[in-house]
Amino acid sequence: MSDLSAYASGSTEPWTADLVAALVRALQPKRLLELGAFLGLTSARLVEAMPADATLTLVEMDLDRFRECLVRFDGQERVKVYQAEALA
Repeated sequence: MSDLSAYASGSTEPWTADLVAALVRALQPKRLLELGAFLGLTSARLVEAMPADATLTLVEMDLDRFRECLVRFDGQERVKVYQAEALA
């Protein structure tokens, strides 16, 4: 990702997002799960890298961050965003 300014403090480092996206491209999974989406920046990279028939499920417990992810992925049928705690 060339725009490093988009990454906020607390986000996954850009090189880590690059590595995970490369793994997704190589492995071509049909289902992905991300726990703790934060701002959804890495999630957006996953969506770019995943196969056309894959789905991404995001779970974010923080209500404000959950809402940001809802806006970011609005209209993308392959992405499901849930507000919940990862551990119950």
